[in-house]
Amino acid sequence: MKIFIVEDEKVALRRLVRQVEEILPGNEISTFCEIDEALSVLSSHSPDLLILDLNLNGRDGFDILKNIEEKKFETIVVSANVERALEGFNDLGIVYFVPKPYEIEQFEKALQKFMKKRSRLKENKEILIKDGSKRFTIRIDDILYISGAGDFREIHCKNGKNHIDYRSLEKFDEILPDNFIRIHNSYLVDKNNVVETMVGGGGKYIAILSNGDELKVSRAKYKELFGETN
Repeated sequence: MKIFIVEDEKVALRRLVRQVEEILPGNEISTFCEIDEALSVLSSHSPDLLILDLNLNGRDGFDILKNIEEKKFETIVVSANVERALEGFNDLGIVYFVPKPYEIEQFEKALQKFMKKRSRLKENKEILIKDGSKRFTIRIDDILYISGAGDFREIHCKNGKNHIDYRSLEKFDEILPDNFIRIHNSYLVDKNNVVETMVGGGGKYIAILSNGDELKVSRAKYKELFGETN
Protein backbone atom coordinates (compact mmCIF):
# COMPACT_ATOMS: atom_id res chain seq x y z
CA MET A 1 0.00 0.00 0.00
CA LYS A 2 1.23 3.50 -0.87
CA ILE A 3 0.87 6.35 1.62
CA PHE A 4 1.67 10.00 0.86
CA ILE A 5 2.20 12.47 3.72
CA VAL A 6 2.13 16.23 3.03
CA GLU A 7 3.37 18.26 5.99
CA ASP A 8 5.69 21.30 5.99
CA GLU A 9 6.88 21.07 9.62
CA LYS A 10 9.82 18.65 9.84
CA VAL A 11 9.15 17.55 13.43
CA ALA A 12 5.47 16.91 12.70
CA LEU A 13 6.39 15.07 9.50
CA ARG A 14 8.84 12.75 11.27
CA ARG A 15 6.21 12.04 13.92
CA LEU A 16 3.59 11.14 11.31
CA VAL A 17 5.99 8.84 9.48
CA ARG A 18 6.98 7.11 12.72
CA GLN A 19 3.36 6.62 13.78
CA VAL A 20 2.27 5.30 10.40
CA GLU A 21 5.14 2.79 10.51
CA GLU A 22 4.05 1.70 13.99
CA ILE A 23 0.32 1.43 13.23
CA LEU A 24 0.48 0.22 9.60
CA PRO A 25 3.91 -1.40 9.21
CA GLY A 26 5.32 -2.58 5.90
CA ASN A 27 3.88 0.10 3.60
CA GLU A 28 5.56 2.46 1.13
CA ILE A 29 5.60 6.02 2.52
CA SER A 30 6.44 9.13 0.50
CA THR A 31 6.70 12.58 2.09
CA PHE A 32 6.24 16.09 0.70
CA CYS A 33 6.63 19.56 2.18
CA GLU A 34 5.30 21.64 -0.72
CA ILE A 35 1.91 21.67 -2.45
CA ASP A 36 3.38 21.94 -5.95
CA GLU A 37 5.71 19.00 -5.36
CA ALA A 38 2.84 16.85 -4.09
CA LEU A 39 0.59 17.83 -7.00
CA SER A 40 3.31 17.02 -9.51
CA VAL A 41 3.65 13.47 -8.18
CA LEU A 42 -0.10 12.97 -7.69
CA SER A 43 -0.73 13.87 -11.33
CA SER A 44 0.88 10.60 -12.40
CA HIS A 45 1.06 8.42 -9.27
CA SER A 46 -1.92 7.81 -7.03
CA PRO A 47 -1.44 6.58 -3.44
CA ASP A 48 -3.95 4.56 -1.47
CA LEU A 49 -3.95 7.13 1.33
CA LEU A 50 -3.05 10.83 1.54
CA ILE A 51 -2.30 12.31 4.98
CA LEU A 52 -2.60 16.06 4.64
CA ASP A 53 -1.91 19.20 6.65
CA LEU A 54 -3.88 22.32 5.68
CA ASN A 55 -1.38 25.10 6.40
CA LEU A 56 1.52 24.37 4.07
CA ASN A 57 3.95 27.29 4.08
CA GLY A 58 0.99 29.66 4.16
CA ARG A 59 -0.90 27.85 1.39
CA ASP A 60 -4.12 25.86 1.63
CA GLY A 61 -3.63 22.08 1.69
CA PHE A 62 -7.14 21.56 0.35
CA ASP A 63 -5.88 23.02 -2.94
CA ILE A 64 -4.29 19.62 -3.53
CA LEU A 65 -7.66 17.87 -3.45
CA LYS A 66 -9.31 20.61 -5.50
CA ASN A 67 -6.69 20.26 -8.24
CA ILE A 68 -6.81 16.48 -8.59
CA GLU A 69 -9.28 15.67 -11.38
CA GLU A 70 -9.63 11.96 -10.61
CA LYS A 71 -9.14 11.21 -6.92
CA LYS A 72 -8.70 7.47 -6.39
CA PHE A 73 -7.23 7.76 -2.89
CA GLU A 74 -8.64 8.39 0.57
CA THR A 75 -7.58 11.43 2.61
CA ILE A 76 -6.98 11.93 6.32
CA VAL A 77 -6.46 15.56 7.35
CA VAL A 78 -4.21 16.31 10.33
CA SER A 79 -4.56 20.03 11.07
CA ALA A 80 -5.22 22.68 13.70
CA ASN A 81 -7.77 24.30 11.37
CA VAL A 82 -10.71 22.41 12.88
CA GLU A 83 -13.22 24.94 11.54
CA ARG A 84 -12.57 23.49 8.09
CA ALA A 85 -13.50 19.92 8.95
CA LEU A 86 -17.02 20.18 7.51
CA GLU A 87 -15.65 21.53 4.25
CA GLY A 88 -13.41 18.50 4.05
CA PHE A 89 -16.17 16.00 4.76
CA ASN A 90 -18.96 17.59 2.72
CA ASP A 91 -17.11 19.00 -0.27
CA LEU A 92 -13.90 17.02 -0.61
CA GLY A 93 -14.77 13.57 0.71
CA ILE A 94 -12.07 13.19 3.36
CA VAL A 95 -12.35 10.08 5.51
CA TYR A 96 -11.21 11.59 8.85
CA PHE A 97 -10.09 14.87 10.42
CA VAL A 98 -7.49 14.68 13.21
CA PRO A 99 -7.23 18.02 15.07
CA LYS A 100 -3.79 19.21 16.16
CA PRO A 101 -2.48 18.78 18.79
CA TYR A 102 -3.50 15.13 18.91
CA GLU A 103 -2.77 11.94 20.81
CA ILE A 104 -1.59 8.88 18.93
CA GLU A 105 -4.88 7.14 19.79
CA GLN A 106 -6.76 9.73 17.68
CA PHE A 107 -4.45 9.18 14.73
CA GLU A 108 -4.70 5.41 15.12
CA LYS A 109 -8.50 5.67 15.07
CA ALA A 110 -8.31 7.60 11.78
CA LEU A 111 -6.06 4.96 10.20
CA GLN A 112 -8.33 2.17 11.43
CA LYS A 113 -11.36 3.86 9.86
CA PHE A 114 -9.48 4.13 6.56
CA MET A 115 -8.52 0.45 6.68
CA LYS A 116 -12.09 -0.63 7.44
CA LYS A 117 -13.39 1.37 4.49
CA ARG A 118 -10.68 -0.06 2.24
CA SER A 119 -11.51 -3.60 3.35
CA ARG A 120 -15.24 -3.04 2.85
CA LEU A 121 -14.73 -1.81 -0.71
CA LYS A 122 -12.53 -4.79 -1.56
CA GLU A 123 -15.07 -7.26 -0.23
CA ASN A 124 -18.04 -5.64 -1.92
CA LYS A 125 -19.25 -7.72 -4.87
CA GLU A 126 -22.51 -5.91 -5.60
CA ILE A 127 -23.67 -2.34 -6.02
CA LEU A 128 -27.02 -0.80 -5.17
CA ILE A 129 -28.79 0.74 -8.18
CA LYS A 130 -31.34 3.53 -7.75
CA ASP A 131 -33.37 3.46 -10.98
CA GLY A 132 -36.25 5.88 -10.41
CA SER A 133 -38.40 4.43 -7.62
CA LYS A 134 -36.77 0.99 -8.02
CA ARG A 135 -33.96 -0.21 -5.77
CA PHE A 136 -31.99 -3.36 -6.58
CA THR A 137 -28.43 -4.69 -6.65
CA ILE A 138 -26.31 -5.90 -9.55
CA ARG A 139 -22.98 -7.68 -9.48
CA ILE A 140 -20.05 -5.36 -10.06
CA ASP A 141 -18.38 -7.87 -12.40
CA ASP A 142 -21.49 -7.74 -14.62
CA ILE A 143 -20.89 -4.06 -15.42
CA LEU A 144 -19.20 -3.23 -18.74
CA TYR A 145 -19.18 0.53 -18.39
CA ILE A 146 -21.10 3.53 -17.11
CA SER A 147 -21.88 6.48 -19.36
CA GLY A 148 -22.94 10.01 -18.57
CA ALA A 149 -26.31 11.04 -20.00
CA GLY A 150 -27.45 14.48 -18.94
CA ASP A 151 -28.77 14.44 -15.40
CA PHE A 152 -28.42 10.66 -15.03
CA ARG A 153 -25.94 7.85 -15.65
CA GLU A 154 -26.55 4.73 -17.75
CA ILE A 155 -25.07 1.44 -16.49
CA HIS A 156 -24.32 -0.97 -19.35
CA CYS A 157 -24.19 -4.64 -18.36
CA LYS A 158 -22.76 -7.75 -20.02
CA ASN A 159 -26.23 -9.28 -20.43
CA GLY A 160 -27.28 -6.38 -22.65
CA LYS A 161 -29.44 -4.70 -20.03
CA ASN A 162 -29.01 -1.03 -19.16
CA HIS A 163 -29.95 0.65 -15.89
CA ILE A 164 -30.41 4.30 -14.98
CA ASP A 165 -28.88 5.86 -11.86
CA TYR A 166 -28.68 9.52 -10.83
CA ARG A 167 -25.31 9.45 -9.08
CA SER A 168 -22.39 11.20 -10.78
CA LEU A 169 -19.55 9.39 -12.53
CA GLU A 170 -17.28 10.79 -9.81
CA LYS A 171 -19.35 9.03 -7.16
CA PHE A 172 -19.25 5.72 -9.08
CA ASP A 173 -15.49 6.16 -9.47
CA GLU A 174 -15.17 6.38 -5.68
CA ILE A 175 -17.20 3.27 -4.87
CA LEU A 176 -16.16 0.90 -7.69
CA PRO A 177 -12.89 -1.09 -7.56
CA ASP A 178 -9.66 -0.02 -9.25
CA ASN A 179 -10.31 -1.96 -12.48
CA PHE A 180 -12.89 0.72 -13.35
CA ILE A 181 -11.11 3.61 -15.03
CA ARG A 182 -12.25 7.00 -16.28
CA ILE A 183 -11.37 7.06 -20.00
CA HIS A 184 -13.36 10.20 -20.83
CA ASN A 185 -15.55 12.80 -19.12
CA SER A 186 -18.54 10.68 -20.16
CA TYR A 187 -17.28 7.12 -19.57
CA LEU A 188 -16.19 4.94 -16.64
CA VAL A 189 -15.10 1.54 -17.96
CA ASP A 190 -14.03 -1.83 -16.57
CA LYS A 191 -10.58 -2.02 -18.16
CA ASN A 192 -10.81 -5.83 -18.16
CA ASN A 193 -13.50 -5.52 -20.85
CA VAL A 194 -11.40 -3.33 -23.17
CA VAL A 195 -10.28 -5.68 -25.97
CA GLU A 196 -8.70 -3.13 -28.32
CA THR A 197 -7.71 0.51 -28.50
CA MET A 198 -7.12 2.49 -31.66
CA VAL A 199 -6.63 5.93 -33.13
CA GLY A 200 -9.51 6.93 -35.39
CA GLY A 201 -9.86 9.63 -38.00
CA GLY A 202 -9.04 13.16 -36.98
CA GLY A 203 -6.82 11.96 -34.13
CA LYS A 204 -9.74 10.55 -32.16
CA TYR A 205 -8.98 7.82 -29.65
CA ILE A 206 -11.29 4.83 -29.27
CA ALA A 207 -11.65 1.88 -26.88
CA ILE A 208 -13.45 -1.19 -28.21
CA LEU A 209 -15.19 -3.29 -25.57
CA SER A 210 -15.92 -7.02 -25.45
CA ASN A 211 -19.53 -6.42 -26.55
CA GLY A 212 -18.42 -4.41 -29.58
CA ASP A 213 -19.25 -0.95 -28.21
CA GLU A 214 -16.79 1.76 -29.23
CA LEU A 215 -16.16 4.53 -26.71
CA LYS A 216 -14.24 7.77 -26.98
CA VAL A 217 -11.02 8.05 -24.98
CA SER A 218 -9.56 11.44 -24.09
CA ARG A 219 -6.09 12.13 -25.51
CA ALA A 220 -4.51 12.37 -22.04
CA LYS A 221 -6.15 9.15 -20.85
CA TYR A 222 -5.16 7.23 -23.98
CA LYS A 223 -1.50 7.99 -23.37
CA GLU A 224 -1.74 7.28 -19.64
CA LEU A 225 -3.68 4.04 -19.91
CA PHE A 226 -2.70 2.51 -23.22
CA GLY A 227 0.72 3.93 -24.01
CA GLU A 228 2.12 6.04 -26.83
CA THR A 229 0.58 5.94 -30.28
CA ASN A 230 2.43 5.62 -33.57
